[in-house]
Amino acid sequence: MKSRVLAGTEESITRAGLESGATRAVPPGSIVLATRMAVGSVAVTTTEIAINQDLKALVPANGLDPRFLLHFLEQNATRLARWGTGTTVAGVRLDDVENLPLLLPPVGEQRRIAEVLDAIDAAIEQTEAVIAATERLRSALLGELLTRGVPGWHTEWKDVPGIGTIPACWEVVRLGEVAEVQTGRQVGKAPGNGASVVLPYLSVANVKDGYLHLETVKTMEVGASEVARFSLRPGDVLFTEGGDADKLGRGCVWSGEIAPCLHQNHVFAVRPHPKRLSPDLLAAYARSPRGKSYFMGCSKQTTNLASINSTQLKAMPLPLPSMNEQRAMLEALKSVAGRVESENAGLEALIAAKRAAATSLLSGRVRVGAR
Repeated sequence: MKSRVLAGTEESITRAGLESGATRAVPPGSIVLATRMAVGSVAVTTTEIAINQDLKALVPANGLDPRFLLHFLEQNATRLARWGTGTTVAGVRLDDVENLPLLLPPVGEQRRIAEVLDAIDAAIEQTEAVIAATERLRSALLGELLTRGVPGWHTEWKDVPGIGTIPACWEVVRLGEVAEVQTGRQVGKAPGNGASVVLPYLSVANVKDGYLHLETVKTMEVGASEVARFSLRPGDVLFTEGGDADKLGRGCVWSGEIAPCLHQNHVFAVRPHPKRLSPDLLAAYARSPRGKSYFMGCSKQTTNLASINSTQLKAMPLPLPSMNEQRAMLEALKSVAGRVESENAGLEALIAAKRAAATSLLSGRVRVGAR
């Protein structure tokens, strides 16, 4: 379910098919709950719909407002997900849902609670829409900068096979010409003779598309003499070797968040020459359609999996503006990125406010009168 309000479905079924099959219809004003796959997702219906075995419908009795019930179930989504059972596909039993304790204020107060929480949800949705629009703007600006350069700086162009149209004064180099590519250490490899140390290291799970996920960072034992060889430095651009296609070639700048920190062999550390290439511009190019196209085109691919090696990474063709233009490009991107960060901070605050309000209102600690 992609929406909290179900006014229709992507597929339909005939009345004859409904009567002869296992699918059943639920009336408007019902709460549809995912009990298998995306356990805990809920939506309210505004028309009669048919549901399959992965969904259950709760039809509120008189005295129970549907949107109040929707917010109650959303508040308990984490608990429902924990109750999921099954070896292949987790599922929640309807008996467990029916036995959830529900504090039931008068129906007028239920509606008022739902209105308060709906208003916060509307603000969350509006903020998410602004973030999505700003991200599209950032993507479009990045594409323009990487193909046309800074607006007003160029009047002549050239076509480069495999790259496309770029300003005539830009160089085209291989990544290995303007950066060092450092391979990582194999996890589980014995440290060898001599003194050893246990240090944190980055794995593919830590390197996302444009950011780092450092909530869980594992450690490995390495020889003391290996530390310098496999250590990350601020300004390194991290690239993933592959795995699932969406993990291929992720580019993210390391800023020394953990020191010292190593990287495993499925993560490359690319160290740009400071007078030739900005780490942030390289990371942006890697995430652009051109960068992703290069990685997908040269990768070794099997079913749903793809990988690159250090030779292919070094051979990546790279349009190279002057350092002055690189700085100007990054300033333009920084202004849009600041807007995204500000909106994301606002979104986090709204989500926290919704969580606190739902807890207070649904537990009865805060009462609101009916209109």
